[in-house]
Amino acid sequence: MVWFHVNESMVTDESVPVLKEANSPVIHLTVNLHGVLRIQATKVGSNNVLTQIICLAETAQMSKALVQKFADFVHLCCYWSIS
Repeated sequence: MVWFHVNESMVTDESVPVLKEANSPVIHLTVNLHGVLRIQATKVGSNNVLTQIICLAETAQMSKALVQKFADFVHLCCYWSIS
């Protein structure tokens, strides 16, 4: 059985290297710490982890929290009442 350690901290923020064995899934953006790996890409394009993270970040940046919407409404009311 083949064992190897990979550093997945770029994606998971895990500080300890993860022990993997043959046929284990590996997240892209990982660093192999020992030996040579043979990897088969199974998720490419819009189906991979990095693309999903970017999509979530863009969605979060484009939307406002309920509290922010309320603050904007209060600001607008105060602006029109002073004007």
